Parts: sequence; structure tokens; C-alpha cells
Amino acid sequence: MKLILVIGAKGFVGSEIVKQINLSSNLEVIEAVRGDDLEKKIKLSDYVIHTANSPSRYKAQLNPENDFAESVEKTNNIYSLCEKYSKRLTLISSISARAQLDTVYGMNRRSCEYIIGNKSIVIRLGYMFSSYNLYGALRSIYENKDVYLDESSSYSFSDVSWNAQKIIEITENQDSGIYELGARGDITLRQISNILGSYSKFKGNTKDVQIANYIGNDNPAIRDFRDYLETIKRNKK
Repeated sequence: MKLILVIGAKGFVGSEIVKQINLSSNLEVIEAVRGDDLEKKIKLSDYVIHTANSPSRYKAQLNPENDFAESVEKTNNIYSLCEKYSKRLTLISSISARAQLDTVYGMNRRSCEYIIGNKSIVIRLGYMFSSYNLYGALRSIYENKDVYLDESSSYSFSDVSWNAQKIIEITENQDSGIYELGARGDITLRQISNILGSYSKFKGNTKDVQIANYIGNDNPAIRDFRDYLETIKRNKK
């Protein structure tokens, strides 16, 4: 039985990884949250998945120093402990580390990737959806609130459960490399707004493009996200 330590086990992605590990017959999970003794838990584990970096682009821009501490410094500490005990590390990163290097968030995520070099696994995630949580621009559009991005901003939305399964699969079977997860195809914020019948106004000039590279045949189609939008539209009524 292999032990996988999930750092950030209560977060949006981390909690889904924990859920998927618990469905496995050959894996066991160790959960780590803020304040835990990471060194002790890393020493006990076979694999380490670090998904505890702050996910907020907005907060990173408002407070760069705090974002640096909550991503770069944190990752450096985790990587050092993994090196000390010869543990394989999977860093959960963001497509922003490639696509948004002109932002604090993107630069700090790329710095985290540089820290672990080519000895570990980097998995860049794009925008995700789930049946139980709306967040970011998607929530704003759903709630008819203003969106401070250009309406042509485009994303390859994929289900968080699928992402969690792929993260576990890659962690088990690969030693290193950079992987990007997302759907085959993409969708703009304007298209999302039209499907949901939203009254949101797009007031931003920034065009955000978060489309995954390295797409495989087993990646879900963007059609799945469109179906999801139709479902939450019906539920909204």
C-alpha cells in the first residue's frame, strides 16, 4: 500500500485528490493542512502532492509579498524536505506559470517550478468546474455580477474530479516532467454568459487565455463543460 501525502488537503483541488485516493484499492492518503508537522508527514509518505499554494490571482496582485511567502517560500521548504528524505514530489502549479508571466501570480508560480527543477513533477492546472462549487469569473457570471476581464478571455474548463484522477495517475507513474491539464477545446467568457443568460457586464481590458497544451486523447471535451453550464442554468431557474 503506497502512502500519498496531500499538502493542502482541504482546498478545492486537494480535497478532491483525497476523495479519489480514498476510492483506490492500492493507495492510502495522509492529509496535511496549515500548522501540521510537514517534516514528520513527508518522512512517512511514499509520494508527496503539494497543492497548498494560494490560488488567488487577485490577492497576489494586491499583496505580492504575501503571495511570494505563500507560494515560493512554501514550495522551497516542501522541496527541501522532500530532498532530505528522498521523496517524489508533485507540484500542483497553474497554466499561469506559462501564460501570465506579466503578473505577480504567474511569475511566482513559475518560480515555484524553477525551485523543483527537472527532478520532480509539475502539473499545471487551468480553470475547473465541479458540481458543488462555483468560483472566480464563473460565479460572477452566474450571479449576474460585473466581470473585470475582457469578454474574449478563453479557458479549457475541465472537471476537478478528472483533474484529481490524472494528478494521482501521473504521480504514481511518472518520475518528472511538466504536464498541463484541461479540456480539448476552449470557451470564452462571452459564450459562457450567453449560455447562462447572464446580465453580467465585462468591464476589464485584460484578455486572459488559459488553454492547456499537451492535450491527450483521453482529455475531456469542452462539450462536457457546456453540458454542465446547461445543467446549472436549469437549476438556477
